[in-house]
Order: sequence, then C-alpha cells, then structure tokens
Amino acid sequence: MKEIIISAVITGVTFITFCATLIFGIIKKNNRLKLISLFAFIAFICLTGWTVFKVGIKSYNKVADTLKPRTGDEIYDALFGKRQL
Repeated sequence: MKEIIISAVITGVTFITFCATLIFGIIKKNNRLKLISLFAFIAFICLTGWTVFKVGIKSYNKVADTLKPRTGDEIYDALFGKRQL
C-alpha cells in the first residue's frame, strides 16, 4: 500500500510540474519550457501507467486470495474459533 501511495504522489507532482512548465512556457513564449513540459507529460503518462498497473496487480491478488476456497478446518475455525489441540 505504501508503494502505491508514494507512486501516486510522484505521479501527482509530475503532473503539477507539467502544468506549471507549460503555463510558464506559454506565458513567457519560451520554447525550452514547452519542451520541458513535454518531457514532464511523457513522464506523467509513464508513471500513471505504472501506478495503474501496480494497483491492478495488488487488487487482483487480494481478490484471488479472498475468493480462494477454504478447507473444512479453516471454515470450522472461522465459525467457532480456534480449536485447542
């Protein structure tokens, strides 16, 4: 979970960087800033894809573990508590 939050924050910062450099590039008519914003946008797209991929993998694994059939002993323990051996 920590990895996903950090990845989402980095993606957000990259998007803010893209927006800021694009706005300043347009206001100041500076082609270099526009080029930097293009690279920031490409990085944002890549980071967004990676974040969505990680969320999908972790969600799939969580759902697969939840829907996995349980043994009779596991069901008994879930209903009546752990048995004393």
